[in-house]
Amino acid sequence: MIEPNNTSPKVFVSYSWTSEEHTEWIADLGERLMNDGIEVILDQWSLEEGHDVNAFMEKMVSEPTVKRVIIVSDAKYAAKANERTGGVGTETQIISQEVYESADQTKFVPLLRERDDEGKPCMPIYLKGRKYIDFSNSDNEDEAYDQLIRNILERPKRRKPALGKPPAHLFDDELATTSCVLKAKRFRDFVVSGRGNATAAFEDFGSELLSNLEELRMVYSRQDEDTWCDRLRENIASSLPHRDAFVDAVSTGAKHMPDDEFTPMLLTLLEAIFPLQSRPFIEGSGSYFKYSEDNYKFIVYELFLYSFAALVAAKKFKSARTLIDHTYVCPSSYGGTDLGSQSFRRFQVTAQ
Repeated sequence: MIEPNNTSPKVFVSYSWTSEEHTEWIADLGERLMNDGIEVILDQWSLEEGHDVNAFMEKMVSEPTVKRVIIVSDAKYAAKANERTGGVGTETQIISQEVYESADQTKFVPLLRERDDEGKPCMPIYLKGRKYIDFSNSDNEDEAYDQLIRNILERPKRRKPALGKPPAHLFDDELATTSCVLKAKRFRDFVVSGRGNATAAFEDFGSELLSNLEELRMVYSRQDEDTWCDRLRENIASSLPHRDAFVDAVSTGAKHMPDDEFTPMLLTLLEAIFPLQSRPFIEGSGSYFKYSEDNYKFIVYELFLYSFAALVAAKKFKSARTLIDHTYVCPSSYGGTDLGSQSFRRFQVTAQ
């Protein structure tokens, strides 16, 4: 919790003595602000007999220690301001010049107290284009007051977020060609915003991830013996965008979705990527080199470890335990039709 600033801000209230009721309302507003730690300068208790009224007004408007000038406008105030009559007219001459010449226009806060018969705000011409706080409806007065003190204390309800970094996939040529990165971002946007079908988006991401990973398939031959290890390292390095997209999607689901909704989706995806590390099923082909899936043995095991870590980081310990206890039902070979039951230990297949 952020502690309030001990320095009380000072505000000056400009208004018209429209009626006894309106004057009382102004006094009540001043007392309420004072009770909330805001020092209010109001002619009703700050201007004494013998004081120069015009000098007092000019000082309050131009005084640097006055953080806000609250302009309470009703029909009478707007008329006097436009006609430059009375004390309001004098203040208007000072304020309007300050408004148009001062770089810090946040000092002047229009407060709407009344609307005309057509529902239009009763506001002086020189303030027509400025955003005001609407006190014209007594039913919404508490909300308007909260908006006012937030303005004075500079504690807006919606603060400007910190500036982040542009999405990496826009500037990285390798990421730009990795379609699952965009699918992971779409899933995250759906989950965080609460709009869209997050389940379908995750399934779409999983399908795209499998397609991208399939493009990394390597085929070993005896002629590759001298270069195989280097090619293997390069292949695993090229899988990093896929891994990062996977971590992004799993972390988002673990953090923001209910356990009973996200965990089954994650298990289904893990079962889908499990067979990548096994011998491919090629009908009518008897030739196979056992080194060909060494890259997948590393990648699949890494994805499983990241899944477990993401659940633990999100304090989803029950779901993390489920990854350990679950019996993974999946084809015994990639592209095969024979199903087998595997424990989580089979994710750690030693490369040849």
